Amino acid sequence: MSRKTPTLLAILFLCGSARADLLLEYEGGHSGGVSAMAIANGKIRIDNGSDTSVVFDPKTDTILTLDHRKRRFTRIGPREMEEMQAALRAATAELDRAMAELPPEIRAQMQQGFMGGVLGGKPAVSSAPTGRSDQVQGIACRFHRIEALGRLVAEVCIADHADVPWLGREEHETLNAMQRMQERLLENLREGPLSALLSNTFNLQGLPLVHIDHSGGKALRSTLSRVSRDPLPAALFDPPAGYQEEKLHLR
Repeated sequence: MSRKTPTLLAILFLCGSARADLLLEYEGGHSGGVSAMAIANGKIRIDNGSDTSVVFDPKTDTILTLDHRKRRFTRIGPREMEEMQAALRAATAELDRAMAELPPEIRAQMQQGFMGGVLGGKPAVSSAPTGRSDQVQGIACRFHRIEALGRLVAEVCIADHADVPWLGREEHETLNAMQRMQERLLENLREGPLSALLSNTFNLQGLPLVHIDHSGGKALRSTLSRVSRDPLPAALFDPPAGYQEEKLHLR
């Protein structure tokens, strides 16, 4: 007997709630793209197909990643962020000590080979507008391409919050809070040894109406198809019962 995956839509049929919230459903190829987005009580949950969900809680600066296949979850909050920065600083210091013992010409070759050869001189994540636009349910959006180490992984068509008539003030504020949280995360990493790998242009403000996933070698398009104001269960934004926490091993 196969074990059912507790995706966002499945949980809605199993739980009840007293609040009127916002659920966005996307149709199309969901291999790695967005299939649903839920916004309620200052939190956002994004389902990427049926395998993975990510929950953003800007109030506590916490990101939960739910792995539905393994029935596990990871948590990145302020404490984990501090541990990540400390581990990166320690690793960088150890690498600097090892590099300092090398002859200058060898050290220069290794530094150039790492940044220019292994990483191709490209930022880890970057985004840029493509100049293309679209309309979904009468709402205009503009495409941005997202690259990882110079390789196209996705295209996202973003609508300005002000152009979305059914987006309320609370959802608008929650989306902006999530964006600010992501920016703080990147800023914290930019202060450390990963500064050269993080692009200053990765800043997509707005609501995604179309997501085209290129990570698997094929262009799989997910398009916003349904908007619901039905109440959402609070449990939707927590790790499901039976899921085990997988700690980040950074030291």
